[in-house]
Amino acid sequence: MKTGIAQLLLITSAVAFSQPENNVNRREAMQQTASILASGTIASTTIASNPEEAEAYGSQMPLFSKVAKLETANYMGQINKPIYVPNSNGAPEKHLPSVSINGNDLEISANHVMTEEHYIQFMWLKDGNEVVLAKELTPTEEKPVLKAKVPSGVTLTPYLFCNLHGLWKGEPFTVPGVASA
Repeated sequence: MKTGIAQLLLITSAVAFSQPENNVNRREAMQQTASILASGTIASTTIASNPEEAEAYGSQMPLFSKVAKLETANYMGQINKPIYVPNSNGAPEKHLPSVSINGNDLEISANHVMTEEHYIQFMWLKDGNEVVLAKELTPTEEKPVLKAKVPSGVTLTPYLFCNLHGLWKGEPFTVPGVASA
C-alpha cells in the first residue's frame, strides 16, 4: 500500500478518535482502517469490519457475534458457569496471544500448529467490552496471525479460540503514541 494512503487512513482514524463530535465512532474508525489495510494481505480468511454483515463460513451468525458469544456461552441450565473458561485448557506457550507493535502496525499471533485436527479457529480484538476486529482462520493457514493498523492511544485485549483447547485471552495493551516531527 502506498505511504500516502496509509498516512491518510491513520489521520482519519486519529481524527475520529480525538474528536467525539464526529459521526464516526472509535470502533468504526478502527474497523475501517484495519479492514482496509488488512484486506490486501489476508485473502484466504474472513475479516469482519461490519458486525451486521460479516458471516463466518456461510453461517447466519455474524462473525463479531460468534466470537463474542464464545466468552459468554453457558452450560445448558447452568447460568454463570461458562463453557470456555479463558486460559484453562492446553499449553499457555502455544495458546496465549502474542502482541507485536511497531508504530501503528499491530500483529497478534500464536505459536500454534495449524492442522485439520488442531488449529486456531478465531482471533479477535476487543476495545473494552466490544469486539472491534475479528478474523476466522482456516487449518490451511501457515500461522495464526491477525494484522491491523490501529490508532495511537487505543487499549485493546487480544483473544483467540483453539478448536481443541477453547478460549484464550491475552493481556490488555495500549498502542503507544507516535512521536510527531
